[in-house]
Amino acid sequence: VCFLIYFLSTDFGKNFIFYFLEKEYIDYNVKDIVSNLKGIKNNNLNLVVVLAAGGDYRYQLSEDSYDRLFIAYFLYKRYNCDIFLSGGAISNNINLKVPISNIMYFYLQNLGVPKKKIFIDDKSLDTFQNINNLKKFISNKDYDNIIILTSSYHIPRTKLLFNKLIDNDKLKSKVIFLGCSFKYLKYYDIYSFIPSFYNLYLSFLGIKEYFGIIYYYFYFYNFYRLKKS
Repeated sequence: VCFLIYFLSTDFGKNFIFYFLEKEYIDYNVKDIVSNLKGIKNNNLNLVVVLAAGGDYRYQLSEDSYDRLFIAYFLYKRYNCDIFLSGGAISNNINLKVPISNIMYFYLQNLGVPKKKIFIDDKSLDTFQNINNLKKFISNKDYDNIIILTSSYHIPRTKLLFNKLIDNDKLKSKVIFLGCSFKYLKYYDIYSFIPSFYNLYLSFLGIKEYFGIIYYYFYFYNFYRLKKS
């Protein structure tokens, strides 16, 4: 147990957890975003969807939420695209009951993004609801190119839910998944052997993601299929 905790608290253990979640992004760099999007239809981005990742009543966003929102703002400045913010309140505590999407909206407004360019889903409490509410929103819109933006380790679960909940192949062809807030680091040094609570936190975050993926595989191949039939 002590060795396991030590291992998960180091760069080696953290990277082991995140490798399989982020392997598509091992060589990815944020500065490559623009070049990677040159292949989209007409080189034009219409909508960026931001999946919220936490915040609090002080209007402070979590590390992942900040990363996602910043990249979304970057894409807006380049493509003048619409922004869809998805994320409800993360707690029933009256002092913490602030939808994360509202916090992100506050930042975008103060950064000068027009209200007409921002759409809010403040009801979603998990990725399942994120995708369902996004489906309802874009079904009435005429977007050609859509980016779903989330942390890279969260993309496998997001893709799984998107592919299971969206049965419109034409709509699927319009969507690109874009990762950010990378946890896997390719390079090691002497400090990689030193354990840290931050690495331990990230390792458990990754383990939680695996449990989420397993849960939804079980859900879709059992209960969801019976429900649809």
